[in-house]
Amino acid sequence: DAPADRPLVWTTGGIAVVVLALLLGFVFPSLPADTNEVRSSNFPLSAAGEEGRAEYLQAGCASCHTQAVRSVVADVGIGPVALADTNQVIGFRRIGPDLSNAGGRMSADQLEAAITGASHPALPLSDSALAAVVTYLSETASPIPGGES
Repeated sequence: DAPADRPLVWTTGGIAVVVLALLLGFVFPSLPADTNEVRSSNFPLSAAGEEGRAEYLQAGCASCHTQAVRSVVADVGIGPVALADTNQVIGFRRIGPDLSNAGGRMSADQLEAAITGASHPALPLSDSALAAVVTYLSETASPIPGGES
């Protein structure tokens, strides 16, 4: 005699594997942690920074870049989680790199080179508008509570 098929056991096992994978891949990494590795992005901007924020919006930068590090697996390694208590333009898609705390990761010259470089789509920015956007992104260097900026 051949062993009997047990479809209920196989189905239950398959569902358990899927649930475990979802918990490990999505739910557990996004649970809040008791750490000071969360930084606020609600910080003052200079007049030039405010102008740069307006140019950032006008140029449509938020259609490719986010400015919020999320507590999900995809954002591990970008930096500390950024709260949505922000004067930054959060964005809705991340096609290009995340620009949260860009000023803390890159110098003004590096930011300008990245924006005007061959790997970045050409933007219709005047020299003054480009300088304002660089100022805005430079001013996104926000301190981590209890840590370095």
